[in-house]
Amino acid sequence: MREADKLNDKEMREVLFDYYESTNERLRIFEELCIAKSRADAILVRENCLIGFEIKSDRDSLERLESQVKNYSKFCNLCYIVTGNKHIDKITEHVPETYGIIKIFYDENKKLSLEIVREATRKPKEALKRKLKHQLSLLWRPEIVSIAKANKVKPISGKSKPKIATMLVEQVPFDILQGAICEALMERDYSIYLEKEESEA
Repeated sequence: MREADKLNDKEMREVLFDYYESTNERLRIFEELCIAKSRADAILVRENCLIGFEIKSDRDSLERLESQVKNYSKFCNLCYIVTGNKHIDKITEHVPETYGIIKIFYDENKKLSLEIVREATRKPKEALKRKLKHQLSLLWRPEIVSIAKANKVKPISGKSKPKIATMLVEQVPFDILQGAICEALMERDYSIYLEKEESEA
């Protein structure tokens, strides 16, 4: 493969995000979120689902993929590997069968195209429930407190964020808590915290 033909990360992100945003579905995309000891390239939030995307461009290696896969699996309901022609034949050797595979490539007209080679699949709800505590760690404390109050989980006064998260998982039905986590992420307002930082500077 010529160097000029190698897809880079930026090009792949643009095609990937355009594909999902063109559906006009209510969603939000976060880039470079910390998940355990990895940094997720992108997490797409839908109303009841977190979808993780690990991007392996033609300029990347697959050396860290095994550890990255483990961390994505802890946090995301559905997981995809996004890759180009260079790695497409080897990807299945490195990811579980539940992982989806997306290929981004130049078509015969030299236009960037996206193909879903394999759809991601969900694990049983019992397995997904274990993800909720990990997903709650992505939330800010005020977001977790808001969910707790909305679902009448108490007492939360003086409780740490991890303790409130544990109470939520134990007391709130799975579907309701999953939806609340997604809603909190979709409605997250960074300007509130930027304004606070500026006022304290």
